[in-house]
Order: sequence, then structure tokens, then C-alpha cells
Amino acid sequence: MGRRPGSQANTNLALSTPIGSPRALRFELSKTCCLRALEEADARELYSVVDANRDQLARWMPWASGQTLDDTVAFIRRTRDQLANNDGFQTAVVEDGHIVGVVGFHAVSWEHRSTSLGYWLAAPAQGQGTMTRAVRTLVDHAIGTWRLHRVEIRAAVENARSRAIPERLGFTREGVAREAERVGERYLDLAVYAMLAEEPSEGHRSAAEDLARAGGSNAPVEIVEYDPVWPTLYESERERLKPLLGGAEIHHFGSTAAPGLAAKPVIDMIALVPDLDAPIAALVVSAGYQFPKAFNATLAHRRFLCYPTAAHRTHHLHLVDTQEELDRRLSFRDRLRTDPALAAEYTRLKRALAQRYRHDREAYTDAKAEFIKRWSTPTAR
Repeated sequence: MGRRPGSQANTNLALSTPIGSPRALRFELSKTCCLRALEEADARELYSVVDANRDQLARWMPWASGQTLDDTVAFIRRTRDQLANNDGFQTAVVEDGHIVGVVGFHAVSWEHRSTSLGYWLAAPAQGQGTMTRAVRTLVDHAIGTWRLHRVEIRAAVENARSRAIPERLGFTREGVAREAERVGERYLDLAVYAMLAEEPSEGHRSAAEDLARAGGSNAPVEIVEYDPVWPTLYESERERLKPLLGGAEIHHFGSTAAPGLAAKPVIDMIALVPDLDAPIAALVVSAGYQFPKAFNATLAHRRFLCYPTAAHRTHHLHLVDTQEELDRRLSFRDRLRTDPALAAEYTRLKRALAQRYRHDREAYTDAKAEFIKRWSTPTAR
């Protein structure tokens, strides 16, 4: 299980981004799994999970062997103070309405723009990618929302399951802190992992891995003037793919869906489906789409396919399993269609980024993600 490297002073709060109220603290990981703030009413359930997994947890967690119900209540109260003090937060991992673990930040150093993460998961919930998705979500929040520079994870060298999470997410292993933590009568060596804000994103690295496996490289990023044929290309491809998606409605979104907007000449499509993985085989075999496996392993609530190749694409197909994700994508499209000033600002951004990242498609996409996020909600300003 990940653990804290030590106490971090919560100084210079004027630089911080307020974390928000407990009720607003919620992250959806899937249709059945979420992260949410802990409440005192959770104490008995959380203690029961700890007690049922005590032998496993006590191997790696100093607190686990002697944890009582009163200790659990005190822990939850500390999490509320931590949240109120803008010093990070802890969340319950909830699967099918039941708590199965905890993941959160030990503290936030706003002065040094850094934090660390810890986590544990009940044995029956392990092996399903739940904690990997949870940690990825909080890392994205720390770097993307809080604008922190460094996120650290420490895990016992012998705890292969815990170490696998930062390794899977592309953290750099910086070394080993020898006998850095006492658990019972043992001193554990801790592997130290970190991710820095300026390092390539997990999706960036995975996309490069997919291209390398295919023996190709990205075509240059090129922004061209709007082509009136793009809606027709979308309509014909929609009809071709519809039988393979069980009749799901396929939407045209992105820049090629906004009349008059300059764009990369790639038709972006999106469909809401009940099962993200069920249509993949038919789309690959019958429609000739490519499914970049490493890149898709980094995605939550979404699958991505491209046509005809990952290196030279004319069409993208995004499959999502939540209405919220579909609405977010279409909201940005609709704003581009109706707000000329926003469309012009977005065009300027894309042209500048295309020059800077001409031969790095993933870096180009990453660089404009914050702009899209800002204008993808009904309350965007």
C-alpha cells in the first residue's frame, strides 16, 4: 500500500486552489465505483473492512494491527480537518455502494507545489484495476487542477501489488529509502516514486508505445481551413459504423463539426454505448479501425479507435459509457458552433500549438486539454 514520506508543511496557502466542501468531493471511476469524502457515519463500515483485511494490511501499514473503532472515528475526523484546512483530502473507494478501501493525499506543500499519495484496498476488490484508476484520478487532480509540480508515492519494496500502481502509471522510481518505516518489529525499505508536472502524460507515453509497436510514427500536426465536405464524410462513416454499434447514435464532434472552423482534417465521432469493450472486435475486424491497446489502458469511461492507422488518421471514434462524458464533449462542440469569439480564440490556440508540437500529436492534444475542459460545462465562462 502506498504511504506518506513524512509530514509536509502547509504553508503559503495564498497560492493554493481551495479544495471545496465534503459534499462536492466526489470522483466517478465507473458506473459502479466512485471516490467520495468520508463521513462519521462511515466509521463502522470502514472499521469492518479494516478488520476483515487486518492480516493483509498489518504487513504494510503501521496503524493496521491495533486499529479500533474509536481509532477509525478519529481518523475520519482528521480527514475532515484536513479537508477544511486545505491540506489535501482522503476518500473512500466505494464499489456497488460499499466501501472497499481508502485513497488520498497525506498533505499538500503549497510552497513547494508537492504532495504524496497513500492507498489501500480490500483483498476481494483487488486485481480489477480499481486502485490504478483511483490513483490516476487523484494524480490528474493534483497536477491538472491544483497545478502541483510533484506527486510522490512510497511503497514497501516487498509489496509488489502496491509498487505496480505507480509503475503502471508511469511514475519514475527515484530510489529506495532504506528501513524508512517501522511496521511491528520490522523496518521496511520503501521504494520512492514520483511524477513531475512537466513529464509526458501517461497517455502520451502509451500512444508512443502503440506507434512504436506498429512500426510507425505520427503524421505531422496540420491545421487546415474548414472543408465543407467534412459533414458528408461524417454522415457516410456514421452509416457504415451504426450496425456495428447496435444502432447507438453516433455524433460528430470536435473542430470538424463546427462550420467554418479550421481544424486537423480528422473526423471525430462519439457514441454512448452500454458496454465499452463489446463493439471493439467488430470495429477492428469489420470496419478496419485500429485499437491502440496501451493508450486505451490509460482511459476511464472511454475507448478510442482510429482509422485507417494510428499514424495517419482520417477518423477517430470515441466510445463512452456515461451520459456525462457524452454531454461534456458535445457541449464544447455546441459552444464552438454558436460563439464566434470562442471559435476564433480556439483557432489561434490550435495554430500556435500545431507549430510548437508539429511532430508530437499527443503533446498537441495535451496542451489544449485545459482550454477544452474550461469550456465544456454549461456554466463555463
